[in-house]
Amino acid sequence: HVDAFVRNPHVEKNVTLADPSEQAREALAKEFGIIRKTCADHRELLDDPTINVIDICTPHYLHAPQAIEAMQAGKDVIIEKPLAMSVEQCDEMIRVSEDTGRRLFCALCQRRLPAHLKALELIQAGEIGKVFMGSINVIGNEFPRMNDPESWKGDWDKAGGGALFDTGYHAVYTLQHFFGPAKAVTAMTRRLVVEPENKADDTSVVAMEMADNVLCS
Repeated sequence: HVDAFVRNPHVEKNVTLADPSEQAREALAKEFGIIRKTCADHRELLDDPTINVIDICTPHYLHAPQAIEAMQAGKDVIIEKPLAMSVEQCDEMIRVSEDTGRRLFCALCQRRLPAHLKALELIQAGEIGKVFMGSINVIGNEFPRMNDPESWKGDWDKAGGGALFDTGYHAVYTLQHFFGPAKAVTAMTRRLVVEPENKADDTSVVAMEMADNVLCS
């Protein structure tokens, strides 16, 4: 996210970073010159009148409370996916956004990639004919953190789920961006490689029926 701020001409080159890890704060501040100040507690950002936007890149269970705090403090919010841990939390965040008049953005980054913008353009223009199937494979290596029982990654209570809720999220919203809301969903999720009992799925398969007889996986 900070790398994007560096390249965005609309962002003032004055970023304050909050992270409880001193090591992480020092490393990021050293790497990115636009970080002018760091602090351990995110609440310091809420009290700073020069800060307009809070960009939340924390573990999933912190998304809703931190976003609500920020909006109630008069800040617009950019938040990483997933938006929150439950539909109820999402509804509450949207309600606070409406009540406070602050904007709430979820970073669904795959929708804005140039290749995906071009793919959507071709689909909508009918340039590739009748689309009947869409397929996305997402492969990543989070096994070190998933296999660490102390890490939040893939933890049911702190992450809300595993591979599907975390990385598979990109595939689900991207396919719906191309073909509209899913009409029916079939999914299988399994913990096949990761060992700790507190962790969720590491392998997931999802099939979706979309409008106009398009099938996706």
